Amino acid sequence: MRHVKIGAIRLGNNCKNVPMSDAITFSCAGCGKSYRVAANYAGREFACKDCGTRLSVPTSSQNEPGPNDSRVELGSGGEVMRRTTSGRQVAANPTKVFVKQRETSARMVAVGAAEPVEKKSGKGALIGVVALLVLVGGGLAAAFVMGAFNGGANTGPQAAQDNGAKTGPQPQPEDVRDKILKQVDVPGQTAADFVQLLKQADEAKLDDIDVVMVAKKLVGAISSETGAGFSDNDLLLLAARMEKLNARADADTLYMVIVARNRAKPEKPPEFKQAHARLGHVWIDLEAPIMHAAELRDTGVVDGVDKLHDELLEIEERADEGWVAPIDKTHYDEIGAKLADAQNEYDRIAREDPFQLEVARAKNRFKLEKISKIGTWSVFSRKPYVIFCQMQGDETTDEQVEARINSALTAATQFPDFFKETVADPLKLKRMLPSALEGEAREAAPFEILLFRDASYMNAYLREKDIKHIDASKISSLTEPATGRISMVYEDELTSLGKFLRVLVDCALYNYSPHAPTTQAEDDAYKGFSSYWLNSYFAAALSFVKASPSRDQFTYFINDARVSALTARLLNPHKVAENGKIDSFGGPAFTARQIIGLTNLDDAKPILRANLEGYGGWEKNNLDIVSNDSNTRSLLSSYMHALLLFTYYGKTGEEPRYRDELLKFIRMDLDGEVDAENPLPAFEKAFGLDEAGWKTFEAEFITWQKGE
Repeated sequence: MRHVKIGAIRLGNNCKNVPMSDAITFSCAGCGKSYRVAANYAGREFACKDCGTRLSVPTSSQNEPGPNDSRVELGSGGEVMRRTTSGRQVAANPTKVFVKQRETSARMVAVGAAEPVEKKSGKGALIGVVALLVLVGGGLAAAFVMGAFNGGANTGPQAAQDNGAKTGPQPQPEDVRDKILKQVDVPGQTAADFVQLLKQADEAKLDDIDVVMVAKKLVGAISSETGAGFSDNDLLLLAARMEKLNARADADTLYMVIVARNRAKPEKPPEFKQAHARLGHVWIDLEAPIMHAAELRDTGVVDGVDKLHDELLEIEERADEGWVAPIDKTHYDEIGAKLADAQNEYDRIAREDPFQLEVARAKNRFKLEKISKIGTWSVFSRKPYVIFCQMQGDETTDEQVEARINSALTAATQFPDFFKETVADPLKLKRMLPSALEGEAREAAPFEILLFRDASYMNAYLREKDIKHIDASKISSLTEPATGRISMVYEDELTSLGKFLRVLVDCALYNYSPHAPTTQAEDDAYKGFSSYWLNSYFAAALSFVKASPSRDQFTYFINDARVSALTARLLNPHKVAENGKIDSFGGPAFTARQIIGLTNLDDAKPILRANLEGYGGWEKNNLDIVSNDSNTRSLLSSYMHALLLFTYYGKTGEEPRYRDELLKFIRMDLDGEVDAENPLPAFEKAFGLDEAGWKTFEAEFITWQKGE
């Protein structure tokens, strides 16, 4: 005898109609409904099928039933009344009182648990289909299968429940039921076999719990046979029936079969969508937000977008053609809201501080370079500069790096306005680099400056850029063609600030030059100006800076009085100091006309010597010393500087005397109108000089040198 457990009580599964002498009769205390059950049910608890009152079967009959009593026998169908120790009343189906549950090691499975999905070979699936065809060939029409799947042939307890009937089906002979349930456990059966068995269970009007046993076996077989040849619509019908039988897990198994076997199809049938929907999945558009997040992430402007992008990719990996579980849909909505906030923040920055967008792009480009992985870098933005500074050995934070280069950052903040007002606007210069950009995009691009901790790191960078013919330890800075990026070694303020100030000037003149190099070959031959005077000293003159004691204010291209003080002293009659050094020359080392006409340093040496010899009092030894390469270069630099200050700052009354002419000459040079081998004609044209004009110009230059 098999037993099934209800609550904590075991009942025999062979309970048949019992004689009156072996039955217990009693009535519901709530509504008076009469019941008759077998004596071995004494002490069992259940809910009245009419009023739901919690009842307990007495040990003996309360009253002998009359011929018209509508008593309900155990086994007449209905939902399971489970025993509870909590005293809580369990809701009952009013059409049923007891349902027999059976539990065996092979066939009793809890309602709602899904059978594991195992793939069988194609041969197994073929056998299932063949078996089904055999059944059909044996007289089972399509209506048979459809009836079994949708429960149309079952007029038993489920139909009564759906129709709201008050009475269950008539009890069936136990031998028919047992025969069906025993067949459930027979091994080797196919889905087609279980279809036939399910049909028999329906025709026998078995209770829902018994029907579920058969149906679950059918679902397991269909899953193993990858659909067993049934159409998607057939499986949807069976899944709907499993839901009605409260076997939700088995219904989900069928939905998953539909999904799995249609996943690879380029065109998905409607059932694919229906199955996903019945599984509780939601379709979402992942492509658009993923692209949106990637674009926002790549700007580097808003923090945290990279994480949102990664989370979207994780959802996409779990999704099935865009179908996701509700928990992922909720997360997707949360990400969407955060992306919207990020976009709003990006739009605000683009509107209020668009330079930050350029800074972010520069950072992203730098991250892709090999040098960014060598050492640790801090990044600072001072419009229009993005400054990448390599940390030194004892530095671990951006704040430490910023303290080391603070004066340089201040100078970078103030230089752009000076250059625009003094050079770019008066000369009508336009930015020419980066050459890959045009128009507004080029003007908006940041100037990039790289500050290395020492020459060895800068040399590693130059090798990466295939600039192998330059040694970083022998140059002050390097400006690159096409991009205009400039780099230098920055150790500390004492040794490096002056070089940094020159870097600002060189970077600006290089980027704004009409002849800005776009290739390495062009860069190797590049000269900023054709005029030797301008090419040698214009940038140097601009980079003479006066800094406030606190270094919070920098004044560029200063009218340095030290220059006129030196030239004024040298104009005095020739004199040798007690220490043997030359104190004065007796006249200018170079005239303005001589400076303008120079084409190289070597030409300056004989000119200097001839000038000194003409002043008298000079001995050959002193002439040799003063006119050597080093002294000639130093003196020429001082006089070139003096001529630039004179032409820019020299005044007639309160107005600059020759400033406009100087700017005109510079512009002519940039336009290619100055002959590098003979620059004098262009200078004379710009300044309007003839022989008489030269005499006046030279006299005014001497007067300026004297400080008068």
